[in-house]
Amino acid sequence: MFSSFSVLKPRINIYIHQRWERFKFFRITNVTKFRKDLDKYYPRVTSSEKTKKDLKDIDARPGGNLNITSNGIGFNKAGLRELDIIETIGDPHFDQGSQVKEKDLLGDMAEYRKVFKTDGGHHGVFIICSG
Repeated sequence: MFSSFSVLKPRINIYIHQRWERFKFFRITNVTKFRKDLDKYYPRVTSSEKTKKDLKDIDARPGGNLNITSNGIGFNKAGLRELDIIETIGDPHFDQGSQVKEKDLLGDMAEYRKVFKTDGGHHGVFIICSG
């Protein structure tokens, strides 16, 4: 399923505010098993269309108890390379690899946790939120 960036690109969502969110960073250690498991997870990923509908519902019922749940997955450049997806996406900051390399250039003076300080420390993130 995930053989090129063109398959992933339509799944890029806009940010939705939520009451609860968790990020689970991952590293791919077995590409064949990961692809198989990803095929099972992929139907749970919230589409852009559902996100737009959820935003309209939130706008129509501000403060309402809507029980909206969203699931997402994101890959960094190292993760896409691990999956043999080598196309560029046209964003020079993403395409060059980890933004840690550009930390000073971007004016980012934050102290990163160890997992984020090196290029390739993880391959992506699962995002689960409810709002």
